[in-house]
Amino acid sequence: QQQQQQQRLEAEAAERRRLEAEAQAAAEAEAAAVAAAEAQAAAEAAAAQQQQQQQEQQESEAAGLPQQMQHLHVHSDTSSHATESAVRPADARAEGYVLKKVHVPRPMIARFTDLARPNTQHNLETCAIMAGLLVDGVYQVTAIILPKQTSTSDSCSTFQEEDVFAEMSRRDLIQLGWIHTHPSQSCFLSSVDLHMQFLYQMGIPEAIAIVCAPRHEPSFRAFNLTPHGYEVIANCTERGFHPHPDRPPLFQECQHVMLRTDLFYDVIDLRR
Repeated sequence: QQQQQQQRLEAEAAERRRLEAEAQAAAEAEAAAVAAAEAQAAAEAAAAQQQQQQQEQQESEAAGLPQQMQHLHVHSDTSSHATESAVRPADARAEGYVLKKVHVPRPMIARFTDLARPNTQHNLETCAIMAGLLVDGVYQVTAIILPKQTSTSDSCSTFQEEDVFAEMSRRDLIQLGWIHTHPSQSCFLSSVDLHMQFLYQMGIPEAIAIVCAPRHEPSFRAFNLTPHGYEVIANCTERGFHPHPDRPPLFQECQHVMLRTDLFYDVIDLRR
């Protein structure tokens, strides 16, 4: 009888441990889903701003305003270079459209990795927005902006995005993409990253995603969605981490990105 009682107590203890483990796993999954939803909401807000600018541009064109006024809300270049407008996403998917080049300061990537190192050492992601100008038909990344953010090992959520928009507006910058770390994984786009990149490419077809993986080789890569991937994500209603078919590929290494060592750039760290 004592043996049976002991076995019963051990079984009850094992069941309690199982239930506690399941509850903890559920809580962690819910926290990850909330973080991913917050990050996606921030990107949606950024895309909405881009779409509003494009709508204003179309309205200006319809009103027959002068060329320089038509592009006022897209890019106001104070140099001698001609001002150009971003191509709308619908045009970008048209047959024969060629993406404009995006020039990225290579030292900027190393600088971002340095700024992210404290998080990386604690297995936490870090993210930033890449912004710049359109000069002579080429996009040039001239700034990285690190918003206030919270992180986990596989997600990064930003807040107070209005500070980012204020900096971009003050400097007349265009969102050209985003950069983030994978502190313990290699370079790729997760399902959450794919949805985030879709929102950036909605705003500007040339938008890129740079993934930095300090503990792997290569230590960084630049990606964008394939035309097939763009359509798949456009029709996906899932949230958080979820599977996608990977054939044909949904993302690819960018062919329109050039790394340069002669470009100046600013680092705007709003996390402080």
